Amino acid sequence: STLNDFTMVLKSYLQEKLGEIKELEEQIENLRNETNYTLMQKDKESREELQLMRADREREKRADKERYEMMVEKLAAAHTMHEEQTKRMNEDFERRMREVDHQYESRLAQEYEKQ
Repeated sequence: STLNDFTMVLKSYLQEKLGEIKELEEQIENLRNETNYTLMQKDKESREELQLMRADREREKRADKERYEMMVEKLAAAHTMHEEQTKRMNEDFERRMREVDHQYESRLAQEYEKQ
């Protein structure tokens, strides 16, 4: 190395530039930390929001299941009531038919006796 290969720099200038470099490195590190913190906060918020959405869906699912079960119970009750009404109507019809048959037979017997 010759003297031409070296450059003269003031020690104060060099210290100033090294200080600026160190300051920029600290800014980069601070920015990196802030970015990581922000990302972690966003991730946490997203997980919490997802958890709330899942809880809402679960509540909706339970409510839908309860409504469905209530509808099934009402339908079963309606079928039972319909079957009971049909049975009563059939029994009433059969009873009336027996009464009509009995009346008809009585009239027929009376008419036969008159002759």
